[in-house]
Amino acid sequence: MVRIFRIRAEDASRTGRGAGRALRPALTTLEDRRLLTIGTIVATVTPHILEPVGRFVPVTVSGTIQQGISATVPGNPATKPGPAVLAPLDAANANAAAPGKAMVQVVDQYRADEPTVLVPLTQINTANYYIPRTKITPRIYSPAVEDLVRTFSFSTTLYLQAKLGANSHGRQYVIFVSATDQNGPGGKELFAFVPHLGGKPVHARRAVAAKRK
Repeated sequence: MVRIFRIRAEDASRTGRGAGRALRPALTTLEDRRLLTIGTIVATVTPHILEPVGRFVPVTVSGTIQQGISATVPGNPATKPGPAVLAPLDAANANAAAPGKAMVQVVDQYRADEPTVLVPLTQINTANYYIPRTKITPRIYSPAVEDLVRTFSFSTTLYLQAKLGANSHGRQYVIFVSATDQNGPGGKELFAFVPHLGGKPVHARRAVAAKRK
């Protein structure tokens, strides 16, 4: 997950306003935003390379998505505070909306077979984590935050055309998986290939091999 920060100038003088006032950098979270993380995604195909059999074949795409929700801890403590401080933050994090569905979108090298589906997400885990303030430079500290991390799983089966063009040296499918929550989108891509096998379709090569027997 990605946390977004902003660096600002902060008055380091204790003498009030006036000439010669020193400024020092300080680090704050920007809207406490955490972007969705698309975890391990696998495309299950038998075999993993799509044998050019000239028909549509099933490709199962499955994986996990993590959502991170952050709340800045008051006082920016260096050590973990007690439940009286963290419990209200945990409750506020728990009220944040979960991502509804994942989108699985296919881009075909031939631009012919490009299904797009919305896939329900199933929550499989949730956990709270305290992250203390961390010194980034001698003058800059990241803020202490209380995190809620939700993990979701998904699975869907697509049907991709395992067929080559007349003059093709192979065919590539790019499969994009994405999801969106209140902090923005997250995504990941994987690939499926239809290789060129010796200049002839597989069924033609099998027919020649059968005749030789």
